[in-house]
This record gives sequence, structure tokens and C-alpha cells, in this order.
Amino acid sequence: MGYSTRLPAAPLKRELRQAKRKYGDTWDELAGRLRVSSRTLTRLLGARDIAEPVADRMACRLGLHPALIWPREWQRIAQPKNGRTSRNPIRNSIKPGEDQSLRITDPDSTG
Repeated sequence: MGYSTRLPAAPLKRELRQAKRKYGDTWDELAGRLRVSSRTLTRLLGARDIAEPVADRMACRLGLHPALIWPREWQRIAQPKNGRTSRNPIRNSIKPGEDQSLRITDPDSTG
């Protein structure tokens, strides 16, 4: 297994603080809402950078596409230096400056 791309943690921390305010949650409640342990959330809040798979998963749990949190970095990941595009069709569909307001719906909600 190779090394994964690392992304700055600051944009994710900003989104986590915003979600905490939006829902009026404590950090423990927000961890439960995002389906991660309080320890994981604490580690993310203290991190300088995070691995791409973690960034992707946390963005989705916040109801956002990772390109909304890391626009420049995600575009760079989608277009590697070798000129070949990612096999991920979602990454390939993102264009710089395009509104990508993707929201993940909760399958348990009725609405």
C-alpha cells in the first residue's frame, strides 16, 4: 500500500466548528452525529494534516463533497502530474469554480 495524499486539516476544522455551532452540539454530540468516536474527532481537531481517505469520509459525513472543503487540493488530486485522470468519476466531473453543492442525505430520515 502506497502513501496517501495529505490534505491540510484547517479547512476541515473550520467545517467541524461550523457544524457544531449549526446544531448546537457539544463535541461529543457532534462526534456521535458524524458517527466517529470522540477520540477520533479530538485527533482531527488537533491534526495539522489528514490523509485523503479520511478527508473524503469526513467531508461526506458533514454532507459536503471534499472539493467544497479543499477546492485547490482536490482538483490537484483529480488531475495527477502524469496527465492521466483519476478513475473516480466524481473527481473527474469537478471543474474549478463550478458550484458543487452536493449534499449527502441521511437514509434514516423521511424527507
